[in-house]
Amino acid sequence: MKKLTAFTLVELLIVIGVTATLSVVGIGFYVNQQKAKILENTAQEIVNYLRYAQQKSVSQEQGFQWGVHFDNPTSGSDFYGLYSGSSYATTTETKYLPAGIEFQNPAPSNSVDVSFKKLTGFLSEGAYQNIVLKDSTGLTQNIVICYQGTISYNVDIAMCGELGGLDTTPPIVSNVSASNTSYGSYVDTPFDLSADINETAGGVTSCDYTINGGTNWYSLI
Repeated sequence: MKKLTAFTLVELLIVIGVTATLSVVGIGFYVNQQKAKILENTAQEIVNYLRYAQQKSVSQEQGFQWGVHFDNPTSGSDFYGLYSGSSYATTTETKYLPAGIEFQNPAPSNSVDVSFKKLTGFLSEGAYQNIVLKDSTGLTQNIVICYQGTISYNVDIAMCGELGGLDTTPPIVSNVSASNTSYGSYVDTPFDLSADINETAGGVTSCDYTINGGTNWYSLI
């Protein structure tokens, strides 16, 4: 006589439970992977859009410099758009972020303008710009625009090198004095010129001066 085997009800319930758990985990993983891909694709689209604006500035299309305005409004969908001119007034076209994706930088109720110089394609202002996207799971993607015009995503701002920390404030020069044989308020030539220089970033290693509108430059000691 053959012995018949079968699953007990408990074993069947265990199998069903394990299968259901694996299915939920698998679906959750798939959904998160899809969200991550959408986030990455959005970052890539913005990089391409920035390069498009940069190229328009390099070619001086319509005689303008061009840029991209990024806006995180108090209400409504986050968006970015192309604009022309030295400062943002209005976009010539507008693109909205996909559902479930928003800007982390600019922060809510804020905006950022990324404008490029004519001919060179360098940033018009600042050492670099960093646009950050995030999705509903908290995953982020950043877009870095270096001063010298390099644009990429999912990178550290260190990619901009020394220019990433570019000091855009001029040094403060004071206590300028000339020394040599003096005649009243005048000195004969050649003479030595000295001054105190206050540089917040501490990056100044030398300084030159001119007395003829820039035709000739001389070292300041």
